[in-house]
Amino acid sequence: MNHQSALPIAEYTLAYQALRDTTWLLNPADPTNGVNGLIKKGETIWFHRDHVGSGPSWTQVCLRDRSLPYVHLVDFEKIIVESSEGL
Repeated sequence: MNHQSALPIAEYTLAYQALRDTTWLLNPADPTNGVNGLIKKGETIWFHRDHVGSGPSWTQVCLRDRSLPYVHLVDFEKIIVESSEGL
């Protein structure tokens, strides 16, 4: 899959982990097009900072293979990276 976005892939920097097995769609405006896939529980994907919290609708993300499908944010939780620097 090689879906293009108007945003550079490098801007998808917020890591989230799947809470459950969930489906991505290539084009949520046409869910009958049959182009979809599975994101397994525990898998990491990346959201664009401007798209997180944009509601229950489909949100474009970046997968490990650098493809840009759409998912539901409610199926993911943010990965918290603790700083090793002192307070």
